[in-house]
Amino acid sequence: MENKIIFDEQNHEYILDGKKLPSVTQILEQTVFADKYYNIDEEVLKKAADKGTLIHKEIEDYIKHGALGFTDELYNFISIKEDNKLSDLKSEVIVHNNEIAGTIDIIAKKGGKGQQKKKILADIKTTSKLDKDYVSWQLSMYAYIFESIYNEEIDELYAIWLKDEKSKFVKVERKSKREVEDILEAFKNRSKINFNTSTLQTIPKETQIDFCAYMKQIKAIEEKTTKIKEAILKEMEERGISKIDLGDITITYKEPTTKTSVDSAKLKKDGIYDKYTKTSNVKSSILIKVKE
Repeated sequence: MENKIIFDEQNHEYILDGKKLPSVTQILEQTVFADKYYNIDEEVLKKAADKGTLIHKEIEDYIKHGALGFTDELYNFISIKEDNKLSDLKSEVIVHNNEIAGTIDIIAKKGGKGQQKKKILADIKTTSKLDKDYVSWQLSMYAYIFESIYNEEIDELYAIWLKDEKSKFVKVERKSKREVEDILEAFKNRSKINFNTSTLQTIPKETQIDFCAYMKQIKAIEEKTTKIKEAILKEMEERGISKIDLGDITITYKEPTTKTSVDSAKLKKDGIYDKYTKTSNVKSSILIKVKE
């Protein structure tokens, strides 16, 4: 399928039967990572891009023709290949599903003799720091396209980070099919998406709707309960009632009292607060706010 599409390298455009297809990079930079390169000098970006292009080309020539270049990054890539038992390497593979397109840096099998070999996708990064989240999204979208057209499962995703004499081979998380499709939908609607405040992926939509209804009911009941408790308290105080038996529940009146607490602000001011405090672990939790 990749042979039917034309890649215009100068304009970085994928063209299929005269129609431009949006790229994975374009989709990500207009949805999840809209501000990724904000405030970075254009000259800095250009130099980084030129160096990245050179390294990609050297690695491509090595995989396809066995050619050896001169950059440290190429030889670090060769070490990663050998250390991780990568075989059947394919480089710069263009994929598309008639709607979106992209170029996969590396397709390979991972595993040595006697081991179960895994089909992997890898992306080469030459940035100053490795953005694992970006690579995770990028490769997840490539895997989404690849599996839809070849009916072949991708087992693992990896980032190959090459920066001067430094290098890493890092396994990255695969995003769910639902998350990838949410991005594609956001791109169609020309909207940004933030998965930190997005939708639940593992709970059925019907359950989410029921949960929202339950929480609204709970809030309404709590508001009614508060008003009833205030009315009961007022009457018990006015009539001097100490206890009421309503069958299923009993209500006991408590006299007003005082509470002693530590003035933490004064302790901090006197410089002895830290001496009498301790740190303990608190379990993770969720905060639910019911909208009006």
